[in-house]
Amino acid sequence: MILPPARIEFRDGRPYSLDFRDIYYAHDGRAESTRVFIAPLQLEAMFRESGQSGIRVAELGFGTGMNFLAVSETFLKVAPQASSLDYIAFEKHPLGQQDAERIVRAHHPQFPLGEALLAAKPSLLAGWHRRYFAQGRIRLSLFYGDALEGLKALNTRCHAWLLDGFDPKRNPDMWHPALLKALVEQSESRARLATFSAQGDLRRNLASLGCEVTRIDQRPHKRHSLYARLPARPEGASDMPSEVGVVGAGFAGAFSAQLLALRGVRVHLFDAHPLSMPFALAHTRLGDPSLAATKLRAVALGYSNDWYRRLGCEAGVLEVATDSRHARQLERRAETWRPADTSISPLTADESRTLSGLPKIKQGLWHPTCHRVSRRSLKSLTHHPLISHHQSEVKACLNRDGNWQLQLAGDRQHTFNKVIVCAGAASRKLLPQISAHAIAGQMEIGHTRASFPIGLIGHGFVAPFTARHLVFGSTYERNPLSERDARAENLRRTGTWLESLGATRPSRARACWRGLRLYHKDRMPIVGEVASGLFVNTAHGSAGSTLAPLCAEVIAGALLADPPALSPGLCALMRPIR
Repeated sequence: MILPPARIEFRDGRPYSLDFRDIYYAHDGRAESTRVFIAPLQLEAMFRESGQSGIRVAELGFGTGMNFLAVSETFLKVAPQASSLDYIAFEKHPLGQQDAERIVRAHHPQFPLGEALLAAKPSLLAGWHRRYFAQGRIRLSLFYGDALEGLKALNTRCHAWLLDGFDPKRNPDMWHPALLKALVEQSESRARLATFSAQGDLRRNLASLGCEVTRIDQRPHKRHSLYARLPARPEGASDMPSEVGVVGAGFAGAFSAQLLALRGVRVHLFDAHPLSMPFALAHTRLGDPSLAATKLRAVALGYSNDWYRRLGCEAGVLEVATDSRHARQLERRAETWRPADTSISPLTADESRTLSGLPKIKQGLWHPTCHRVSRRSLKSLTHHPLISHHQSEVKACLNRDGNWQLQLAGDRQHTFNKVIVCAGAASRKLLPQISAHAIAGQMEIGHTRASFPIGLIGHGFVAPFTARHLVFGSTYERNPLSERDARAENLRRTGTWLESLGATRPSRARACWRGLRLYHKDRMPIVGEVASGLFVNTAHGSAGSTLAPLCAEVIAGALLADPPALSPGLCALMRPIR
């Protein structure tokens, strides 16, 4: 699951691969991207003529991200405002965070998306990762691992390919005939291909696949590079929906609506009480990295927190050691996940006190990229001209001649070819075929005489809400409590915990939020297609802010034949009927 980072050193200021004994790019890296890839592929003309349709560009060998940054810069300069860029890349040896920071800041400062790429960099976890740039106009689908494995999972056709692995003699796997064959199969008719290598075996392998191969004069930099037109093939029929109904406007529904609207789909969003939950912490306790369920949570955590960062949410969550045994567990977890290049780090008691301002706090585990998500931030996802709001409860979802009819109060109806149910606990009523259980919980907003700047997790959670209010809780009630009893329990538990840290108790609760969490017995979400055209995204337990966004991406990809957002094996963990 956790990949080792690329082993590099710097020669004449440029990154050099110790594994492949080759440079990542020439001294004139930006110009090299243009003359080897952007110009031969005629990407400027392709982007100008893209209109409202999206362009899909793929790269074998993501490396330092130089080509992605150069192609993105070109796209932003010339493409119509309504168009989008899908950039799909495969990398078996991703850069570690420190090397990436040094390279981007030293060599790529001219690129408008350089710092954004650093901020969005995934951890070193094998499989698919999805990131957005330029207000969603540019989408990066990055596969860490063997390129052939990633290509086999690719379910979309690409318009242009950049082949930028290291020298074929030093990195033959990246130029293997089986890989080239898979590449051709995942391409649009007459797609374009460019590569810096002009090796004879490569030319012959491409020609054997029906490609028209041309050598490009690259003197005085080198002799030749290659350009190819891939063979003609039957056009794939487009089944992209123009309208989708989304039931529920919590985390799952809001992200579903946003992701579909970004792709030009009109969304009808139904919820009688939209976005009622006032607050959430996007955080998960990562366990054994060899477990598939842990990998799912880790990838989802990186994806969701990148979204919250771009939405302007406040970051910083400290997991507080509750006793010496828990402290050792936190230390082991930090050590386990350090090779993945996650940002979590163990803090001593003194460091924790300095960070939190709490005089009696014990050591903890710091999560600097975990976010505190407010209702306002989540609601901003649904502010899009292609999203229509219906403040109505959906009573039933019925199949009518292959379409899905949403029945509302007052005998009103809306019919769609595609529907996504994201209704939390109400999903059980709409979809009786799924197997899920509900458990009640409650969080409070309470007054405090002193605030602190970060979120805390330990005996429940506490986080700043306003200058003089905390949000805290939440109960996890196997035997449901009344609102009054749940409030008393929250005040008692949180007050005792805060006093042990040297803080004052919340004096009283101003308001509360109470709801039902849905969960499956295996503690995995329920995500995917229940019946033809009917999808579900629910059962996230207490981790909806972390899991639901990536699950929404999975469903949007299934609807729109997009590049994978998650590896097929992890998607299988969440299949609705299991």
